[in-house]
Amino acid sequence: MFHLEKWCDDEYKKKLQELVIKDEELVKDVIRKIKSEKGLE
Repeated sequence: MFHLEKWCDDEYKKKLQELVIKDEELVKDVIRKIKSEKGLE
C-alpha cells in the first residue's frame, strides 16, 4: 500500500495516522449500529 521510497517519514506517518483514525471511527459506528439494532442503547 505504502512504499517508503515515495514518502518522506513525516508524510508517511501522517497518512498512516489518518487511516488509523478513520478505522477507529468506523469501528465505533459499527458498534453503535449493532447496539441500537439489538436495543442496547
